Amino acid sequence: MEKVSAKDDDEYKNDLDPKGYQLFKDYLEGKWSIDSFVTKVVRRNWQNADLHAKAIPYFIRNGKLETTI
Repeated sequence: MEKVSAKDDDEYKNDLDPKGYQLFKDYLEGKWSIDSFVTKVVRRNWQNADLHAKAIPYFIRNGKLETTI
């Protein structure tokens, strides 16, 4: 693997796990959660009712019934 310089900060080029195997393994083992990602996407797309409707079951399954968004 080539050395990363301060100028070369491309996160995709320097990804040590480009296919995401470790991330998926951590997700299955409960070491990582997609909660922050789902929350961020829903907040940024606050006018998209279809997206919110698809996110509701995720929030219910994960015990997020409060209006924290």
